[in-house]
Amino acid sequence: MQHHRIKGFTLVEMLVVLVLVSLVMTLTMQGLSSALDLRGRVIKEVVHQQTTRLQQYWLRSVVASLYPEQVHRTDVFKGDRQKISGLTLAPLISDTGIPVPFTLSIQRSQGQASMVYREADFDPWVLATWQDTATGGFRFRDADGKWTSKWPVNKVIPADPQQEQIQLPALIDIEMIVNDQRMNLWVPVLSRKAPKVDLQRLIEGNLL
Repeated sequence: MQHHRIKGFTLVEMLVVLVLVSLVMTLTMQGLSSALDLRGRVIKEVVHQQTTRLQQYWLRSVVASLYPEQVHRTDVFKGDRQKISGLTLAPLISDTGIPVPFTLSIQRSQGQASMVYREADFDPWVLATWQDTATGGFRFRDADGKWTSKWPVNKVIPADPQQEQIQLPALIDIEMIVNDQRMNLWVPVLSRKAPKVDLQRLIEGNLL
């Protein structure tokens, strides 16, 4: 009578297989971990770049859409190195197309500088933050190409309120830190002369 032996794995073969499986799993997990880490860094960088572009778009929109106020009213545009204020037709919170009072300022605290936007009665909105290295501010260029750190340069109000007056600068330079580098955002102002029609008073009259 013949007996057939059933061949199986020896203990050594099993140990070798387990070692190989463990090695493959370790390499796979390390590769997966590296891939996930790379994916996370890429997503973070993409979000950061999109946020930066969005911030720049907001700044350009607000400043480019400055609206020249009647020279005898209180919201006439003015600015210095740390702050600008006036009316804009492209506010970030209120409806667009209507002149809305706003301020855009650089505030420094605890070693950081922040670009802060405030509109009417709403809470302030921090658009950007960077390490304070005394960098950051506003400059203004007139129609002759001359730069100044204060606007208006001369507070001259015409005797005739209906007389047109160039009220806004031709270009505003917004200096800030982006990605640890200084950036100068030059924004041309679209409308510069004081309007003949008081649009704000006209809107207020229609709302009453």
